[in-house]
Amino acid sequence: MEQRAVGDGLVPSRATHADAGDAVPPDYPELSGRSSMVEAYAALSPAARLVAQAYGVVAPHGIGVGRTARILSRAGVTLLDRRLTEREVRQANEELIEAGIAVRPGASNVGVGASSRWATVLAINAHRDGRIRNILDAFSATRPNAGVDRYVFDTLFRCYVIAGDFDNVDALLEGDIGSTDEWGFLAEPSAVDLLDTLPPRYIDRALSGCLRHVIHLASPPEPVTAACQRLSSHPELHAADIAYVHILQGRFDDAESVFAGLPDTVGYDGARAVT
Repeated sequence: MEQRAVGDGLVPSRATHADAGDAVPPDYPELSGRSSMVEAYAALSPAARLVAQAYGVVAPHGIGVGRTARILSRAGVTLLDRRLTEREVRQANEELIEAGIAVRPGASNVGVGASSRWATVLAINAHRDGRIRNILDAFSATRPNAGVDRYVFDTLFRCYVIAGDFDNVDALLEGDIGSTDEWGFLAEPSAVDLLDTLPPRYIDRALSGCLRHVIHLASPPEPVTAACQRLSSHPELHAADIAYVHILQGRFDDAESVFAGLPDTVGYDGARAVT
């Protein structure tokens, strides 16, 4: 993916990142397993899959029918060599909402957007189909005004990580390594394999974010704890969180063994000190 400079209207300064305004609100049901999500996505009509990919890329934004059609058209996304009409987008919206893949937020003029638990897997499908960059560009080009978009950081960060575009991740983070909250989406079943693609400078912060995600949302912990064992060069950073996950599962012996397995130079007190 082509790197874009901070301030060009697509890559924002982190100072514009905020947690208020009109966007699809988070929904936190228990995350579906990967296989069930694959089946639900495959059951969609071809038009609904294309619209869903657009919603996944631009999440957490909700967008209206007209803008959705313009984004897909500008991105070169077609169905049987023709552009989707607004009528087809409306029909796709009803299908996606009925399937629980998209939601229509209560706030006015927000349109339709990806359900929080679906946003990442839809963006991953857009990347696999070679559409994520074009949809991002079209989303930027169809902005209704030049005002600050307070959610664009979330959109770009997730998409750049999914696409492995770490030059743009670096620009977006302005030399930082990101907060744990920003990396937490990688704990989702559809995204956990992306941890293996991260540059070493981001690994431990991302793993911390994933563990916090697991703790807060009670999502499946095993892929994340396995990634910690496989990828982290500083296991003491994650020992307390992994032990806490085991305690929540009632696995008290496993919780104790986390600290027993640390290097002798760290031990329990050292693990507790770094968390």
